[in-house]
Amino acid sequence: MKVATELDSITSLIDCCGSTTDLCIDSLTRILASLELGEDWLAEHLPNPLPESGYHRTLLHQAKCFEIVLATWPVGGGTLVHDHGSLNSQGVVKVLQGNLFNQIYALQEDGTVRPGERLIAETGSTVPVTHDLIHAMGHGGGHQGVAASLHVYFPWIVEVRYWDPKTGLPVENNL
Repeated sequence: MKVATELDSITSLIDCCGSTTDLCIDSLTRILASLELGEDWLAEHLPNPLPESGYHRTLLHQAKCFEIVLATWPVGGGTLVHDHGSLNSQGVVKVLQGNLFNQIYALQEDGTVRPGERLIAETGSTVPVTHDLIHAMGHGGGHQGVAASLHVYFPWIVEVRYWDPKTGLPVENNL
């Protein structure tokens, strides 16, 4: 199956790096930009039932130093404001279907966050996720169907911090 080969090629290329220090966002962006997953693959991997709010994460692959996740976003759905964990995870998101918003936040000296630039990523585009990024991501509108994106992070994301988007205050991680 071609699609399995496509994902296998990602895992092989990342595994060849030997460690996350050899892997960078630029190289991962090139890998994901060339990746073509068809509608049949997406239909096979979408959760059933589809999420009605928030978003859904499907872990596709987890290796020693990275993970690949399929995220599905219903209309109006999105993440909480968050960072990428205590291991300073970073990676790249490829939009497979629909549009996604990426609302960036700036961490203030008092530990609160303030909203900054809001970007829209369209089908086929990639979004870098740096280790210091604080953001919220979700369905970007423009169509009524579920949006979908492929996320590759290295290393795994653990111990994520969250903030309230209205007050900017940190919130307890109960997820």
